[in-house]
Amino acid sequence: MFKSIVRKFFRNKTAVLGLIVALLLVLIGIFAEQVAPHDAYAVDISQKLLNPCAEYPMGTDQMGRCILSRLILGTRTSLFSAIIVTAIILLIGVPLGVIAGYVGGVTDNIIMRMADVASTFPSSLLALAIVGIFGPSLRNLVFVFIFLWWAPFARMVRSQVMKIKETEYVLAAVAAGDSRFKIIVRHILPNTISSIIVYATLRIAAVIAHIASFSFIGLGSQPPTADWGVMLNDGRQFITSHPLMLVWPGLMIAIVVLAFNSLGEGLNDAMTPTSEEGAVVKETGAVNV
Repeated sequence: MFKSIVRKFFRNKTAVLGLIVALLLVLIGIFAEQVAPHDAYAVDISQKLLNPCAEYPMGTDQMGRCILSRLILGTRTSLFSAIIVTAIILLIGVPLGVIAGYVGGVTDNIIMRMADVASTFPSSLLALAIVGIFGPSLRNLVFVFIFLWWAPFARMVRSQVMKIKETEYVLAAVAAGDSRFKIIVRHILPNTISSIIVYATLRIAAVIAHIASFSFIGLGSQPPTADWGVMLNDGRQFITSHPLMLVWPGLMIAIVVLAFNSLGEGLNDAMTPTSEEGAVVKETGAVNV
């Protein structure tokens, strides 16, 4: 089974390219200081707004900082924040979805009503409210994403569990007297893991795009943090005289989102080959909330 999934995945060239780019970005984020040619926060006004050259391959910004170095450090900020957010909403959404789907009844109703409450808040309005109370920061923005986005995970897992618990092998385990915990660990979770992995991969792309967009409007990372959204905002005033200041971070955001979306779609095709199973993930969307 595993070998079949691997073979099918590697036949998808777009998905393999997305995997390569994603792994490369993770490595760049880990070794950002070693890879960056300059100090991303070193200000040198005498070198401001330089065009790309040998010393500064992508030029410098309005403070004389190396744009390439800031893009590399921004990889850590954006990508790792997205991974942390996705990991936390997995830790919240998956157990709640499993409990709601398997136990049912009042427990299911309570969890799903909680999910309804989380789903009613538009992310922009909630971010504005949190920022108004606690101040703009990436930490507060991460809190907003966690509060809102555990619900889709819980709903997706719940729908999978409700189907799986009616299968013959689960009913046989119940008849054999296996505990609920044992049934969930041995039979339920292994059969939902493919959907969870695919959806988590797509959600990373969504979080990256949202972090950049909120930082661009001043609700996320704050200057002088090396963040792609902050860099976009910095370059906005130089759009006519130095458009590359906008092009580089915008291009990085596009590449990362496309890479993780391609990886997610490739995993979806490889791990959930039937149209019914594939639709579960595709209906959740890649970048939409």
